[in-house]
Amino acid sequence: METTAIPLTRTAARVLCPLCGLSMESNAANRCGNCVRNEIDLQGEIKPSRPLIQCKQCFHWQAKSKHWVAAELESRELLALVLKFVPGLHKGGSGPRGGDGPMEVVEAGWIWTEPHSKRLKLKLTVRKEVLNGVMVQQRVQAEFVVRTIQCDACALSYTEQAWKAVCQLRQRVTHKRTFFFLEQLLLARKMESKILDMELTRHGMDLYFGDKNTALQFLAFLQTAVPMRSKTTRKLIAEDRQNNVHRSQWSMSVDIVPLCKDDLCFLPPGGGGVQGLVLVSRVTAVVQFLDPLTLKTGEMTAAKYWKAPVECLMQSGDLIPYEVLDVELIRPRRGEGKGGRDKGQRKAGYPEGGNGPSRKWQLAEVEIIKSSDFGVRDVTHRVVSHLGHLLAVGDTVLGYDLGTATALGEREGGWRGMKHEPPDVVLVRRVDVEKKGAKRERRRLRRLQARRARRAAEREGNGEGAGARGRDRKEEVEGEEKAEADFLAFAEELEEDLEMQALIAREESAARQRMAMEEEGEGWEEEERGWEELGEEGWNDGTVGGREDGQ
Repeated sequence: METTAIPLTRTAARVLCPLCGLSMESNAANRCGNCVRNEIDLQGEIKPSRPLIQCKQCFHWQAKSKHWVAAELESRELLALVLKFVPGLHKGGSGPRGGDGPMEVVEAGWIWTEPHSKRLKLKLTVRKEVLNGVMVQQRVQAEFVVRTIQCDACALSYTEQAWKAVCQLRQRVTHKRTFFFLEQLLLARKMESKILDMELTRHGMDLYFGDKNTALQFLAFLQTAVPMRSKTTRKLIAEDRQNNVHRSQWSMSVDIVPLCKDDLCFLPPGGGGVQGLVLVSRVTAVVQFLDPLTLKTGEMTAAKYWKAPVECLMQSGDLIPYEVLDVELIRPRRGEGKGGRDKGQRKAGYPEGGNGPSRKWQLAEVEIIKSSDFGVRDVTHRVVSHLGHLLAVGDTVLGYDLGTATALGEREGGWRGMKHEPPDVVLVRRVDVEKKGAKRERRRLRRLQARRARRAAEREGNGEGAGARGRDRKEEVEGEEKAEADFLAFAEELEEDLEMQALIAREESAARQRMAMEEEGEGWEEEERGWEELGEEGWNDGTVGGREDGQ
């Protein structure tokens, strides 16, 4: 007799819901899904509205750690900040039916509100474990009321003599490119909120800080960015001998080495690893030089410069455009090593030794003509340049005209240390005529806002007449026009300098990482803060309507 195996299937025991009588599978809550959703309301664990603090002057937002954060409306940064103020989030519920599990965010986004309504609304998808392990997921809303006060930094900036330290930056050059570069680094490092005020001067700028430690941090940053020397002085403002209390102001004078990128300098023997006519190839904590005729490189620290200052012959304002007529590369010899020379160098009799030729550049013999003489005068020059890998026939290149420079012919001491005559033209960099305008339109640089109130108040306090104020105003306008022209030139240079762009990008990335670590360090613990904690005197009268002045 044959037997057939019949497969057995297991079916979960089904019971009736005690509330609605619906047949369901047995679970820990002993209720059906509809009854659990009707009984558990996660929206009730979130308060109807919460205060959110914004500075009415600089528009920064106050985080839970009491520090101020810059964020745009409906941005990801503001969303991360606001989520930490949602009550009941990432904590066990306190309601009559709330379990011990935390409320987790599955999805979060903004609900558009009128900017003048001073309301911020969030749409959240939250999930929570309730009733002995049952997971409930619901969509809820959180609303915040924006209250405007004045942050500590803005309050100090409008208070006379509120600063505790000032950094006076000076560089004795005819332009302000170095300060514009430092300005971009400051903005990339998110340090603008720590500066109470900034004043532009003829040869630099003055930065005011609310405490000495912040100024010292800024000074430490400067030491890694530019070659400089500093001197710190202290001035006693007020003193209470009975209580042993005093108030001081600190002044930090910073002198930056007056050498900038693309400057043409003359180095005596032993000056910086190279000698003769050199170009400043890069300026960081040290000044890096490049011999455009031999590709040898060298560097000089700030301490060495102040002991024996280097003579700067020509600056970027003396650059003249040339048109390239012919380019002939000078091939390096096979097996060339550090300190070696190529055929062109041996044939021309250029000096050997030093730090060896740089592999970043390529020597070439270039035939050029001034852009102003092109098609008018047939006066050409054939020079050796380090830009052989970048130049092609028809390109425009900037260079220094040493043949017509009167000051160079009257130098004291001549060209001591040079084994060959200086060239007629020293080429510096190539100009990208086609892309320069488009790049400048695509990239917009931020600027620090310099306040003029302090200077005007000092003039009125000193009792200066209308004539003096008029002269000061005229000089101030002329200085602003020149500074604006220098800034446009710096913006063009930044668009073509990939190293400067990479350095600013690294600073921005490091600043974002620091801010992320600070936000993670705050934790997700709820901070009990109600309306009464801030006090009625800290709020504006109206909660709905237009923004404050300056908003």
